[in-house]
Amino acid sequence: MTINSTDTAYNGWTNYATWSLAQQLNNEEGTYGYWHERALKAYQHASGGPVFTRREQATLDLAKCLKADVDAHVPTTGAGFYTDILNAGLAVIDYNKIAERWIAAVIEAAPKNEDTNVIV
Repeated sequence: MTINSTDTAYNGWTNYATWSLAQQLNNEEGTYGYWHERALKAYQHASGGPVFTRREQATLDLAKCLKADVDAHVPTTGAGFYTDILNAGLAVIDYNKIAERWIAAVIEAAPKNEDTNVIV
C-alpha cells in the first residue's frame, strides 16, 4: 500500500485520525452516552451572537471540550519516535468536524415545538 501525503479524506471524514476518533466515540455505549450528553449541554448553553450562530457556538465549545479531553489522556512520556508519531496523528484531528456532527445529531433528535420548530 502506498500512502500519499496529499490524500487526506477518509470515509467521509477529514482524515484517518479524525475518522478513528469519531469511531471510538460512537462505538462504545458509555462513551457515546457521555459525548451525546456533552453535545446536548453544549447546545443548550450556547447562544447566538453577532459572530456565531447558536449552532456554531455549540460546535466550537464542544470541539474545545473534546480536544481538551483527548489531550488529557495523551501519555507524557519522553521524546522519541512513538511520541512523535502519536503527536503527529493527534495534531491533524479535526475536532470541529466531529463536534459539528454531534451537534447536528442532537438538534435532529431533540423534540421540537410543532408551531415554531424550536427545540424544547
